[in-house]
Amino acid sequence: MIVTASVSDISMTSAGQILFQAVNANGAIFSPCIIASPLGGSDGTFANCPVRVGDRVILAAMQPSSIYILLGFMKHSNDDLAINADGVQSVIENEIDQGYSRSVNPHVKDDREPLNSSADYRGVHMSDLHIENVDSFINLSTLHGATLEGDPRISLQIPEGYGELRISAGGTATNRVLNAVPFMDRLFAYIKTLQEKIDALEQAVNAMSPGMVATLEAAAAAADAAAPGTGQPFRDLSQDIQESVAEAVALGPLTAADDIRSEADADVNSYIKTP
Repeated sequence: MIVTASVSDISMTSAGQILFQAVNANGAIFSPCIIASPLGGSDGTFANCPVRVGDRVILAAMQPSSIYILLGFMKHSNDDLAINADGVQSVIENEIDQGYSRSVNPHVKDDREPLNSSADYRGVHMSDLHIENVDSFINLSTLHGATLEGDPRISLQIPEGYGELRISAGGTATNRVLNAVPFMDRLFAYIKTLQEKIDALEQAVNAMSPGMVATLEAAAAAADAAAPGTGQPFRDLSQDIQESVAEAVALGPLTAADDIRSEADADVNSYIKTP
C-alpha cells in the first residue's frame, strides 16, 4: 500500500534511529515511519533527505510489520512555481491552445535563460537536476553546467597531509596556489630589508655628494689651469652627480614597507579561506 500524508511528529529512539509519524487528509495516522537512504546502505555510505514537520510525503507500508518507509516527497506549491519549462515546445503549444501568447501573460518563454558566464544562475528548469535545502543548492544543468551555492558558507574539506583539491582546464592543472600569508610575510620582510639598504645608501650619497662635487670642481679648475679645456670631464662627472641627487630628491622618500603591507592586506578576499 502506498499513501500520501503530512509529517506530524519526529522523534528519536534510544538507539539513535529517527522515526516520524504522518497523518493523511482523513486523519489516519501512519506510524512508525522510517527514512530510507536513496543512495547507499552500507556502513558509512548513505544519503539523507531532510524531513520537517508539515512535509507532504509518500509512504509505502511494509508487510506484515506495519512499518512505513518514506519513498519520497510531494513538492510544495511554491517550489513547483519555481521550476520553469522555457523552450519546451509542447508546453508552449499547450499555452497557445489555452489562449496565451508570448506577450500576454505567458507562463513560459520561447527560449531558456541564456548562458552568461558573468552572472549567477539561480533558475531551475525542468531539465535540470536540482537539489535544494532552504538557501543552499546544487544544480546540474545541460545549458548552465554545475552550480553550487551555500548560505551561509561553502566548505570544501580535504584530509590534512595528503588531500588535494584539483582544478583543471583542458585536462591540465599545473599551477599551484600560493600559501599567501607566509609568502607575503617573507616577501615584505625582504622588501623592508631592501628599503632599509636603499635608504642607507641614499643618506650616504647625500652626505658625500657636496664634498665630491667640490672636489671635482677643484680638479676641473686645476686641470684647466695646467692645460685649458682638460677640466671638462671633471665638470661633466660633477654635473651627473648633482642631477642624480636632484632626481632622487624629486621622487620623494620611499613608502614604508609596513604601510605597503597594510594596504596589501586590505586587498585580501575575506570570502575565501585556505589552509
